[in-house]
Amino acid sequence: MFWTRILPALAWAFFIFLLCGLPPKNTGSFSFWDLFSVDKLLHFAVFSTLSLILIVAFKRQCSFRFFRYRATIIALLLALAYGIALEYVQMRYFEGRTAEWLDAVANSLGAIFGIIIFKIIYGNTRLVTS
Repeated sequence: MFWTRILPALAWAFFIFLLCGLPPKNTGSFSFWDLFSVDKLLHFAVFSTLSLILIVAFKRQCSFRFFRYRATIIALLLALAYGIALEYVQMRYFEGRTAEWLDAVANSLGAIFGIIIFKIIYGNTRLVTS
């Protein structure tokens, strides 16, 4: 039951990994407006989705009470760790890619926003389904 609930989140995480492996664009120098670039918005969006999917998966599974009752914090920590780890993997293992601290910030803000969206949509419902 646990793995069937978590499978969409794992698939989404793999999709993010594939996106991070795409060849880079030559962005040149940094400016303040880079904070609001399409690249940063995409990082924000995919990590918002990841944390939202993780929370829903943890809340809906019935195998592990620990994950169900601490879904929000676990989803946040996993999304934050994954976002930072991906930046390291990009720098270390993907040809022509570098770690960008602004990407890590966008990933982190997106993960937090996913939790906010969950709270807006579901409130304090338990979401447990059999």
